[in-house]
Amino acid sequence: MKKFLIPAAVVVGVVIATISLVVYPLITPPRFITLNLTDEPVFLAADWRGQSMSVGQIEPRKTLEFRLNDEPPITLEAEFPGGKRVRSKLIFYSRGEVVHAQVSRSGIEVVPESST
Repeated sequence: MKKFLIPAAVVVGVVIATISLVVYPLITPPRFITLNLTDEPVFLAADWRGQSMSVGQIEPRKTLEFRLNDEPPITLEAEFPGGKRVRSKLIFYSRGEVVHAQVSRSGIEVVPESST
């Protein structure tokens, strides 16, 4: 009997780990990490399905992270102190994903995770 307990425990552990790896991304809200590449603070907002959310201020050369417990395509908009605004193209994502965006004076670009 003891001979089968160790292999059974290993199988149960593998099954639990596999389920965790599959289920976790399905229930985790997407994360947005936005880097301000400019020398000025910017105020960030997210827009989707006619709704808007004030995300907050990003200091120069700093990042701001937020989560959105929904999966609609969104756009990000950054406003500079002088009133200039830049906007991203429509961003598509799914649960469990990490979206990296970079704010510059010319716009907001989504960048692959390997580039960050």
